Amino acid sequence: MTTYYNILYHGNIEMLQGINDVKQQNADHYFEVLPVERMAKLPPERNDTVPLNEYFGNAELKATRGIQKHSMFMGGREYNYQVDEAYLLLGKARYFDQRFIPAKDAFSFIINHYPDSEIITKAEIWLQKTNMRLNYDETALENLQQILAENSEILPEDLVEIYSTIGAIHIKLENYEASIEPIDLAAEYVETYDEKARWTYIKGQLYNQIGNKDSATASFEQVVEFKRRPPRNYMVHSLMEIFKNEDHQAEDTPYVKEYFQELHEDWENRNFLDFLYFESAQHYLKIDSIDLAIDYYNKSLREQPESTYLRSRDYFNLAEIYFDKASYKTSGFYYDSTMTNVDQSTREFRLIKKKRDNLDEVIKYEDIAIETDSILNLVEMDDQARIAYFTKYTNQLKEEAKSLFAQQKKDERMANVVAPQIGGFGGAKSNSGNDGSKQEFYFYNPAKISSGKTKFKRTWGDIALDDNWRLEGKKASKGNTNEDGEEEPEEDDNLFSDPQFDPQTYISEIPTDKKIIDSISEERTYAYFQLGVIYKEKFKENELAIERFKELLTFNNVDEKLILPTKYNLYLAYKNLDDQANTEVWKQNIIREHPNSRYAEILLNPRSLRDGENSPNKVYARLYRKFQKQDLKGLLEEIQYWEEEFTATPMLPKFKLLQAQVKGRLFGYHAYKEELELVALDHPQTKEGKKAQKLLNNLNGSMKNAKFKPDNNQDDFKLVYYFESDDYTLEELAQLKANIKQGLTELEYGQLKLSVDIYSKDYNFVLLHDLNSKLGSEGMAELLLENGVTLKEWEYFPISKDNYSILQIHKNMEEYLKIQ
Repeated sequence: MTTYYNILYHGNIEMLQGINDVKQQNADHYFEVLPVERMAKLPPERNDTVPLNEYFGNAELKATRGIQKHSMFMGGREYNYQVDEAYLLLGKARYFDQRFIPAKDAFSFIINHYPDSEIITKAEIWLQKTNMRLNYDETALENLQQILAENSEILPEDLVEIYSTIGAIHIKLENYEASIEPIDLAAEYVETYDEKARWTYIKGQLYNQIGNKDSATASFEQVVEFKRRPPRNYMVHSLMEIFKNEDHQAEDTPYVKEYFQELHEDWENRNFLDFLYFESAQHYLKIDSIDLAIDYYNKSLREQPESTYLRSRDYFNLAEIYFDKASYKTSGFYYDSTMTNVDQSTREFRLIKKKRDNLDEVIKYEDIAIETDSILNLVEMDDQARIAYFTKYTNQLKEEAKSLFAQQKKDERMANVVAPQIGGFGGAKSNSGNDGSKQEFYFYNPAKISSGKTKFKRTWGDIALDDNWRLEGKKASKGNTNEDGEEEPEEDDNLFSDPQFDPQTYISEIPTDKKIIDSISEERTYAYFQLGVIYKEKFKENELAIERFKELLTFNNVDEKLILPTKYNLYLAYKNLDDQANTEVWKQNIIREHPNSRYAEILLNPRSLRDGENSPNKVYARLYRKFQKQDLKGLLEEIQYWEEEFTATPMLPKFKLLQAQVKGRLFGYHAYKEELELVALDHPQTKEGKKAQKLLNNLNGSMKNAKFKPDNNQDDFKLVYYFESDDYTLEELAQLKANIKQGLTELEYGQLKLSVDIYSKDYNFVLLHDLNSKLGSEGMAELLLENGVTLKEWEYFPISKDNYSILQIHKNMEEYLKIQ
């Protein structure tokens, strides 16, 4: 009796409180099929010694005490028939605390040790629920169906658990059609309207998943008919699902507007406005009422949704809208906000981040374009126009400052409005201070009156005799007077003495040096060219590209190297838009004004782009062969020349990747990484851009380490002779290599391999490979010197194979030589 009325009674109360607490704390998001059974959210690193919810911990403690203190297991028999109930409570507490292995042990103990228990069926059901949580879905499904087949009399509360679990398993396995019937039966047997409404709503979601909108709508209408008995959220979301299944179009706008307005103004829906506004926005987005969609997405955000997923959808949809409108900078801000509300481990986060990264460059160049446009516009203004422009600006600043100052003064005056401290007019109490001393009435003391007047005037100034003088603070005169009777300057005068309110402050900052102006002009021109290329190539926004390219051609002193590629890009952009007239205009312009250019040749003979000696493919092949042969002298300059020639061709990413490889070979890790980042960012959709990203990932791994490894335990060394490139050409080094090879053969070391390696623009190497130790490498150098194979003035150093890779990647030979 003690077990039943004390331990189990309070333990089951704790269990129910824990379940209700989980329901309240874990908000559902309705973009997917809701979970049939709500569980507490697991922290990233679970500590099994700390319960997820204190109520489940208390329930487990009660059950454990009931077993430990009240079990009467004697002679292989349990005489306290409440102990099996305690084990069931123990298993449930562990189940909801998501410690499924210990929970399974508790349920299995009932089945194995209490075969005649009245709750044996409950234990078997909860055991299968636990199996489902442990991902033994088929086993759990088979055993639950067996329980149904073998038991003719099952309590309704047990049928609820069986059918809801069968439904949950089918949903987990995405067998949506098979899950509808058990979920429907569970909703029929359950008594609480919370679960009844939830499972009926889930049934509607499942019908939507299989495309049966009529049955889905019927299920949602059933939820609405429950009215106020279940929680309000199920009704609100059911109304929105019914609305979506009706598939309203633009012609239904009057009805839709009235429908949404009624939902928004319903006081009972005040806690669901975030979702209601979101669904309103979704509808307007579907019918292309973009401005209304933006308005309602922002309204949804202003409601500060508790669901991070809903916030992420609001931000993401706004980002997509502005992206489609080509407002890439605004779109980038919304993508940033989206990523703060999306789990970083998900594929969606990675896709959004990639899209956001692609916007970095366009945002960068748009900012440059805006800034340089503003500066150059001011440079071109005459003095009168500049004064007018900045006077207008400083007047705005003054108005803002006045408004702020007035508010501050009002706040100060309100803070000084204190109830008057007036003593009594007689009696010992009113004339005495706290210390018992005699207090004189204020107006009987001339010193106090004079001091009070001064303090009043200092606080309020010369106040006019008027109503509400304490709140308005009106002054009788323009300014206050000092002790000499002179008028003091107004506070406004002091306020606007700051240089920020003087137009000349800004005019003096306008550049006048021609070199600086030319530099700003070049920066603007390059920004406009890059924006045109990005809009055309990366975002396929040909109209925006045309706008930028045309503006570029109106600028003064444009670099000649950009004019021809700009015109060719205009030709291509109009061609992409199938605008034959403008395509022909720019084609003839190039042929007429630049007859000897590569682009004119391409336009006159399109096959030359593919077949000519200087076609992009053949030029690239020629340059790449030079790179493979380590013929790097002048190669970088040659690549950069052809890059400019082929700026508007699809071959540009290949030349940029080759340039990155050449720079990496000559200048090392940081130059290589910087160039690869540019290729990956500028051309993310091309094969070269993807290859650059892959190489970057490798660089950021093991190649990032620039620290040399100790020589201990290394058995593969090289002997490196290093020569200044000004002293020995590659051809001469090849001859030295042949001479050393001959000397090694004579010394019976002909098996050693030699090579000539490029190190940098200043040094090149001749290497001996396959040496076993550092000491052996030094001995080989001495042997070669003694036999006249090498010269005394040749500098060398031994190095392990791993350290040689680090030295070539990071170009840190000087650092290596210091530690030898």
